[in-house]
Amino acid sequence: MDRRDWLAERRAAVEQDYTRDAPTYDTGYDPATPLHIRYVGLLIERSPEGGTILDAACGTGPYVYIVLRLDAKWSVPTSQLAWWSRRA
Repeated sequence: MDRRDWLAERRAAVEQDYTRDAPTYDTGYDPATPLHIRYVGLLIERSPEGGTILDAACGTGPYVYIVLRLDAKWSVPTSQLAWWSRRA
């Protein structure tokens, strides 16, 4: 098989999988283990009063829920903060 054909086939398969999984992806997926939650809490506790936390990780943003629940300020480098706030 030609490399270009193979790449096109792979891209189409991945896009199909993402499209299928996207509506329910965050429903059952939560990488924020108790240890992650503990360390995010420690980060917030040790941040200066009035400080801002920037989430620059990949993924769909599971840690933003922890930060919002702990009433910390949150800085998102996109215009998604209002959307995340409604979901928290």
